[in-house]
Order: sequence, then C-alpha cells, then structure tokens
Amino acid sequence: MFGNPLPGDRCVAVFISPPNASRVMLTAEPIERFYAALRWALYMADYMAHPIEIDTMPSRDDYFKRLATATGFEGFLGRTDFDERLAGLDLLTSIGVLQIKDGVLQ
Repeated sequence: MFGNPLPGDRCVAVFISPPNASRVMLTAEPIERFYAALRWALYMADYMAHPIEIDTMPSRDDYFKRLATATGFEGFLGRTDFDERLAGLDLLTSIGVLQIKDGVLQ
C-alpha cells in the first residue's frame, strides 16, 4: 500500500505490518528516493509474510511524533526508573509532542 508524495513531504519510509502489532519501520529515505524505496518494497513483498506499506511524511521526526501521540506516552512515561522517565519526557519535548512552559507540562 502506498500513496504519492505530497508537496511538503521530505521523507519516504517502508514499513511491515505484522498482525496484532504496530507496524515496524524497515527503512527511511529522503523523498528523492521515493521510487527506489517503492521498487525495493515491491521486490521484498515476495519474501515478506506480512503486508508492506510505503508512507511519505514531512520528516522522520514527524513520524516519531505521530507514533508517540498515537500510542500514548506509556512507553516513555510508564517507566519505574526516574532517569528513564526524564529521558522520555526530554525526547517527547524535543520532537514537539509535549510542551513545558514555566516548569508546567502543557
């Protein structure tokens, strides 16, 4: 499954979609490699047991931002170790998923 790139897209990613699981990114390339990524995905489809998807996006960070938003923040903030939670919070803040203003989570 794939769609044509939109004017603002700068990245093309190839995913595999196992049943009952989140899709897994196999590769991410600059948008200029869209057709090469498409050819590779079509070639690999014969060897994969699950569907392959091609997705375009403004940036790789945009994908991770959408992923973090879609899955909630349990993976980052549900950790019992304080340093791991803080690292997750820093990551989500750095990619723009969360905002902190005057020490308060927005």
